[in-house]
Parts: sequence; C-alpha cells; structure tokens
Amino acid sequence: MSDDGATQIKVIRIKKIDLPIAIVSAISQVLAMITYCITLNKRWNSWRAKLNVGYSPSHYNVNMHYYICYLSIIFTISSILFAALEIGLIFDAIHFKIKLLRSRLVRGLIYFFKGFATLGLSGTFGVFSGFIEIIIGGILIIFDIVLLIKNRGKSGTTQSLYENDGFVKQRDSY
Repeated sequence: MSDDGATQIKVIRIKKIDLPIAIVSAISQVLAMITYCITLNKRWNSWRAKLNVGYSPSHYNVNMHYYICYLSIIFTISSILFAALEIGLIFDAIHFKIKLLRSRLVRGLIYFFKGFATLGLSGTFGVFSGFIEIIIGGILIIFDIVLLIKNRGKSGTTQSLYENDGFVKQRDSY
C-alpha cells in the first residue's frame, strides 16, 4: 500500500472542509434540541396524553397534541445523540464500528428531513433552526455526492470514502 503525497494532500483538504461542516452541524443540532425543548415546555401537560379514537370533521386536529409532544421527545433525543456524534467527529474521539453513522450522505439525509419537522415548531426560532438543519443536510449531501463522483474510476485504485474516519484513503484494487 503506497501512501504518496497527493493522497495526503487530498486527506488534509477534506479534513479542513469537514471540520467547519461538523462544527456547524453540531451547532444546528443544539439549536434543534432547544427548539424541541421550547415546544415541549409550551405543550406538555402530563404523561397521560392519549390518542382519541374516531373521526370528526369539525375536530381534524384532535390528536395533534399527542403527536407533537411525543415526536418532540424523540427528536430531542436524536438531536442530543447527533450533536454528540458531530462533536466526537470533530475531535476524532469516536471510532465507529458502524460505517453508516460516519457517512456524510446518511447524516445529511437525516438532517435534511429532520429540518422540515423542525420548521413548524416554536415560531421564528423553529423556522431558523429548521432552515439551518436543511442547509447543513443539503451541504453534506452535495459534498458527499461530489466526492463520490470526483473519486470514481481512478486508474489502478479504488476509493473508499469512509475508511479512516470518513476521509479519503487510497488502497490497491484486487
């Protein structure tokens, strides 16, 4: 396995680009967590929230309170976990056995779609944090797709984007 200067330069460039993206991603997850906590503070009454059975055209939003409260709890927990993930990726403290969590594409898709759920909560702050999440998700998706296209079909080598903590590393093909 040869490790030439071009590969090292490519790894350093990607690492320099990944650092600000990871910092802003962690900040966006903290903002989303605050948004969900504000929503829970406004809407939460008790643990005994229940679903109402039946359909009433005049009360079409009868179960909205239940879903908003419990989805806010789930999204708060996921925002805490993803903020910890991004902080761990910033400091290279986390070595994942699951390559899926290291993937910029998967994280970008999760942030992108979770941002749409954040948009409707907590007024202007929810719109702001949801918009930031959508932008960060889009940047991660575009960045990963560009790297996949750029590194496809190199002569004599295969590229693995998710080895060595998400940075480009070359290895000989078989």
